[in-house]
This record gives sequence, structure tokens and C-alpha cells, in this order.
Amino acid sequence: APIVKSLDDFWHAKYSEDDEGRAVRRESADQLLQELEEEGLNPSENIELPNPSYYPIILASGLPFLGYAVIILLCTPSNYWIALIANWWFWLGY
Repeated sequence: APIVKSLDDFWHAKYSEDDEGRAVRRESADQLLQELEEEGLNPSENIELPNPSYYPIILASGLPFLGYAVIILLCTPSNYWIALIANWWFWLGY
């Protein structure tokens, strides 16, 4: 099992900081990358990620309409009285 010493251990293995806190590439970074490629842990080909999806923004744009439907269409006068009595019951501690 690999030993992880920091949150982004691969970054810290390749870079260190100078006196002013700027990232400086270590001399052993190329050797580290070569070793990882030989072991098969650093693939040379690009990692394919899925294309971005527009479904989340489309679904999110429908939330105000859903909220409107819940507030206006489902709230009849009897529901207001039930909510009022339930709030009194809760706040007065019965």
C-alpha cells in the first residue's frame, strides 16, 4: 500500500517551495515520473472523462416552478389551519 504524506501527495512529490513560498519543480521529478510509468501507475495516454451534461442546469431551472406548485396549488385554506395548529402545538410545547 502506498504511503500518503499529504492531501495531494503526487504534487508534493514533484514540487517543493522556495523561501518565498512559490512552487519549484524538484530535480527528481522526471525520475519519479519515469519510475511511475515503468510500474504502470502513471499512464501516458490521456484519461477520458465524460462530456459535460446540461441536465443539472435544466433540472435546476424547474425548481422554482415546483416550489410555486407546492406553495400555491397544494395550499388550501384547510391546510393553512392545519399548519397553524401544528405550529402552535410545536411552539407551545404540548
